Amino acid sequence: MSPRWQAIERLFHAALERPVSQRESFVRAEAGDQQLAAEVLALLDEAPSEDIPLPQPLDLHGLMEALGGAFLSGKQLGPYTVAELLGEGGMGLVYRAIDQRDGSTVAIKILPPGQALHPSRLERFHSEARAMAALRHPAIIQIREAASDAGVHYLVMEYLEGETLRQRVQRAGPLGQPEVLECGLAISAALEAARQAGVTHRDLKPENVMLTPAGPRVFDFGLAHLDERDTPQRTTLEDVLAGSVAYLAPEQIEGAPGTPQSDIFALGVLLYEAATGQALFQRANPIATARAILHEAPDYTAVPVTLRPLLRRCLAKSSRRRYQSAGLVHADLEKIQSGIRLVDYRKMARIAAGSAAILVVLTVVWLFHPRRPEPRAIESFQLGKYHWNRRTPESMRKAADYFRQATRIDPGFAPAYGWLAESLAMLPEYRVQDGRNTAAARQAAERAIQLDPKLYIAHVALGWIYFSYDWNWAAAEPEFRRAIALAPNEALPHQRYGLGLISRARFKEAEAELVQAQRLDPFAMLPMINLAELWFYASRFDLEEAQLRKVLDRDPGYVLARVMLAKMETITGRSKEAIAEIKSLLAAPETANWCPQLAEAYASNGQRDLAWKQMAACAPTQRPLPSTFVYLGDPRRAIAGLEDWYSDRNPYLAYLNVDPDYVSLRSDPNFQSLLRRIGF
Repeated sequence: MSPRWQAIERLFHAALERPVSQRESFVRAEAGDQQLAAEVLALLDEAPSEDIPLPQPLDLHGLMEALGGAFLSGKQLGPYTVAELLGEGGMGLVYRAIDQRDGSTVAIKILPPGQALHPSRLERFHSEARAMAALRHPAIIQIREAASDAGVHYLVMEYLEGETLRQRVQRAGPLGQPEVLECGLAISAALEAARQAGVTHRDLKPENVMLTPAGPRVFDFGLAHLDERDTPQRTTLEDVLAGSVAYLAPEQIEGAPGTPQSDIFALGVLLYEAATGQALFQRANPIATARAILHEAPDYTAVPVTLRPLLRRCLAKSSRRRYQSAGLVHADLEKIQSGIRLVDYRKMARIAAGSAAILVVLTVVWLFHPRRPEPRAIESFQLGKYHWNRRTPESMRKAADYFRQATRIDPGFAPAYGWLAESLAMLPEYRVQDGRNTAAARQAAERAIQLDPKLYIAHVALGWIYFSYDWNWAAAEPEFRRAIALAPNEALPHQRYGLGLISRARFKEAEAELVQAQRLDPFAMLPMINLAELWFYASRFDLEEAQLRKVLDRDPGYVLARVMLAKMETITGRSKEAIAEIKSLLAAPETANWCPQLAEAYASNGQRDLAWKQMAACAPTQRPLPSTFVYLGDPRRAIAGLEDWYSDRNPYLAYLNVDPDYVSLRSDPNFQSLLRRIGF
């Protein structure tokens, strides 16, 4: 414990021995400096006391706390009618409210007027707004807006049904291991998304995790730090008490800034308590809690054996010994979920130090077991898996870079070659068209299979190359089937095989595979999207719309679902709705690459002039969709556009035989010729 904390602890315990009425004068006389006195007095405010509390004047903040929902119930804040009080967040009171503009239900966090008088608390409230606005992830509760009305500052967030993790554990006891893993995967994904956006949560605890029907969601970024200055924020006593001492990392207690590694420590405490139902470090007062965090080792007896290595690494006293990113935590949680036992390096160290005889035995065993990859290669590989899971053009490029780096560090690391092949093979799906990537993907897949013929991901990647680039279904299908046989409990082989089956109009078989993929990975968005694709190509647009609505209920901002919804509206004669949807997408910088879709919607709506103007606006970086010319009544140009796709090896041609956009062209000899060339 640092000298600073030692001084605080001595003065804190000495003050506790005095009557409440004498504590402040005692602390100020003994402290020697105002900062130390302020910090000890803040801790004393948190400490329980048997003394009768002194009467306090009731300000507006006190009245709000005393009356709860009744104080603001029925009142209007901007366009929102406030309903009942839901609870208290780290920086305010949270109410349910109705948006009178559209009748939707929202959650509103209100900074009570009494707290708004404190500049630091008002700044933390605004910090939460900035932090949440910087984040967009399915496992993070989304903010709609930040506003003020008549001196009341408030945040408007999406409203979710469910209960907090704290409420769940208090109601039903510890979670089973599958539920712990579900929580860990969602929270680690949220923290990694925050880290990528330059945000550190700094107040992660069970009260700030909501368990919803769509999965766990992280909220309450009231103490979050946006990485927008050259120097990180030092942890102050005010931060400590506004947050929860029991979830602080040792370095924060010593006054160091909150970092992604301190969030990982908090995640470890949270998962320990979820798995055991027992408080890990909480003690009678903040000083005792801080001492426990700094000096006491957790008891892992009640923790499931498979989780212990992960929690030990999360809860390491030294931040350097912890996971260095939440993405790496996520990768290890995935391993546990798939049945892989993590190496417990603590136990290995004890065994290695046991005796020379045991060391010899272990050495012999090691020689006759499969080689272990280089640690630096594993680190690069895990970072690659994290970026692969994000599924954006930039993240897929980064994934490929990390996997390639792992192969260079360890040329015998077969999984790195397999996932490199998978990442490169998928780049055309993200409009990164470069034949060299596909050639490199093929080479990496073949190298992976040479190193390990039973590596399922290499067969998935090779199958996808045969299917989407070579248009060789006869070669692709055996690879997909081989991957499923090797890894029947992995979602990806079923998902990719299902997509291939769609192209052959084997819709019942495709549905079975995609449903199985969703069953194996219930929180992944892509299997849900793929089911919507199935219904589109099967011309079951009612089922497609219902599936897309399910996706958007889970994540209202999921861009691909919104684009597919606009496409469905275009093809079913609801072009005005499609135009409005695409315009809203184009208004956002990160979704401004849907320019040709707007031209198609104009053409479908009979607005020929606008369609041609939009195509001109998209050029030269984005060519028109061939289907636009179908709506313009120009089949010759539509087929010419498809021929351009053929020259570019566009992966979407794999579905041409079932694409409802081109039903009117099926009897055209040139269209039939194109179908034959792509394997139909």
